[in-house]
Amino acid sequence: MRLKRFGLLFSSLSVIALLFSTPVSAVSTYQQQHVIYINGAPAPNPYATDISFADSDNYYVAARTVGRVDVFNAKDDFYIGPFGAGQFVGPGTGTACNGRPCGGPNGVLVDNQHQIWAGDGNNTVKVGTLAAGVTHVIPTGGLPTTRADELAFDPTDHLVVIGSDADVPRFLTFISTDTYSVVGHLIFDGTGGTPVATGMEQPAWNPTTGLIYQAVPTATDGEVDAIDPHTMKVVNRFLIPGCGGITGLTVGLNGNLATACSTGGRILRASDGAILATIPQAAPVDEIWYNPTEKVYLFGITSGGLAVVDATSNTLLQMLTFTLPAGVTRCCAPAANPTNNHIYQPIPGVGIMVTFRQPAPAPACVPSFVRRC
Repeated sequence: MRLKRFGLLFSSLSVIALLFSTPVSAVSTYQQQHVIYINGAPAPNPYATDISFADSDNYYVAARTVGRVDVFNAKDDFYIGPFGAGQFVGPGTGTACNGRPCGGPNGVLVDNQHQIWAGDGNNTVKVGTLAAGVTHVIPTGGLPTTRADELAFDPTDHLVVIGSDADVPRFLTFISTDTYSVVGHLIFDGTGGTPVATGMEQPAWNPTTGLIYQAVPTATDGEVDAIDPHTMKVVNRFLIPGCGGITGLTVGLNGNLATACSTGGRILRASDGAILATIPQAAPVDEIWYNPTEKVYLFGITSGGLAVVDATSNTLLQMLTFTLPAGVTRCCAPAANPTNNHIYQPIPGVGIMVTFRQPAPAPACVPSFVRRC
């Protein structure tokens, strides 16, 4: 009997010891780590930028004020040099582009052949490499006084799709990445299953469905339209109630779509447009990025910040905010290197802010019956 009681006592003490000796878990957080300067100096103020893009090698930002794409090393975080300097429209003048100047570059991406594609303020697309410079200039067919804006790359069908958001009616241009020629248009004028667009935001290609998705502002609510790249026609429309001022679009975990409204971010299921989550803190936004390595959406807060959203639970992980320099009212298009998980955001008057997870500190040692600290 004593032996049995002793065994029970020992088991109880062992359980208590295990509970008290378990290390206290720590959570890593995203922190602003450092700033990349341009030619060793802060970014010009103003340094109006539009979309940015990152891969495992470089980070690219459409630097509209200075009329070029600025390229940075995304492994060691330093400025490399400009692409297309002097060949883009630059800041532009007037108010023809939705109340703003039709400047350029605007949208930017890099294809699987390491070519840079950028929309310009005269409705052309500039294509080339950092070494060779601009090698192709492709007119979209729109007015030369308005702009070619944001774009997406479909590697399966060898297409780049770009929106002309200030022409009336608004339209998409489909360009072959093999021949650098325009192969079709999709006009958003209320015919052929399209809405009457009042603007044209970010397109995105979805490898899960093989479709291209387009964020479309309308006179009522914003919507995301699904487009067949073969027929170049709308095959589905996902209306988002209460989504005024729709901006940004990216494809994330399981092919889900992340976009933003003036009332916050939205996560949608790509198959039927069902709203999986609303992120009220993720607004106002221009660009949204998905990092598949960390499985997070990055919503760039234009008033100065970053909303990090977990793509598994579709919940906010962390909000980062920072003070913009005097006279700066807008930033911060994020993009992330999927290899080292560095997040880049251009800030006028400062440079490129680099953010990444701060490693969690070692768990605290908790003394116990069987553990000494």
